[in-house]
Amino acid sequence: MLKNGNSSSDRHLVIYKLENQLGFSRYGLCVGKKIGTAVKRNRVKRLIREAIRSLNAVLPRNWDIVVVAREASAEASLTEILLSLNGLLKRMKGK
Repeated sequence: MLKNGNSSSDRHLVIYKLENQLGFSRYGLCVGKKIGTAVKRNRVKRLIREAIRSLNAVLPRNWDIVVVAREASAEASLTEILLSLNGLLKRMKGK
């Protein structure tokens, strides 16, 4: 995915994208220990999943997407994660 796909990042998230031939998109999350304790990491994963659910109608099809959380995401709100994810996905559509 890293060799053939595209990536985009901002303060909260990094996104890697690779097109697939499945007819639907797949998502993966990566929240490392740099984020903090298990409670913080699980909170960030819940926020990212909710942001993906909220943006599902506008998300492109046929993509494999990996979302990697950065340290700043530990203190982010749902709105910040949602804006970050939406902005990164719009940037990725152009690539």
